[in-house]
Amino acid sequence: MVESVIDSVVINHFLRKSSPRGKRKSQKELVPLVAIENAFKKRRLLVVVDKPRGIISEWEQTCGVEGVKQLVIKWTDLSGFRLVQPAGLPAHAAKKLRKLGFNDVIDKLIVRCALRNGVHTTIVSIDSDFWDPSNPHRVGYANTPVAAFLRKSFGLTVQITSTFLASLRAA
Repeated sequence: MVESVIDSVVINHFLRKSSPRGKRKSQKELVPLVAIENAFKKRRLLVVVDKPRGIISEWEQTCGVEGVKQLVIKWTDLSGFRLVQPAGLPAHAAKKLRKLGFNDVIDKLIVRCALRNGVHTTIVSIDSDFWDPSNPHRVGYANTPVAAFLRKSFGLTVQITSTFLASLRAA
């Protein structure tokens, strides 16, 4: 079972790839959402979100209310969500993350939800803040400061979209 917290930038890419733009999309272009929905149906994936819906609210702000509303309804129907009360971020971790340039409130909420859900939880993001806030070209590298800190301190794994989708196929 894959359990993941998904960043709004990733959700935005999923929704953009699935929206019609004047012509019918091929099945290949719909692969990310199809793969996620198939993983829900096979009980191989849960998307972790906070009970107060802060993450979903961020998805709506980033991607548009209507598209996210439809996505949430579909994923809810497929029993795709795990709702958690976000954990507190330990003071030493908050201080270290601040030093690394990890300051966004929603990004911290994503980490807090992953912490509450447990060490097996992955964070799916292509936002440089989860990798190296000072260098946007280092997205996806496991040894970047934020990803390495989260892994070493809490056992949390940060993944880019393609790695996440590959993990669904392997699960």
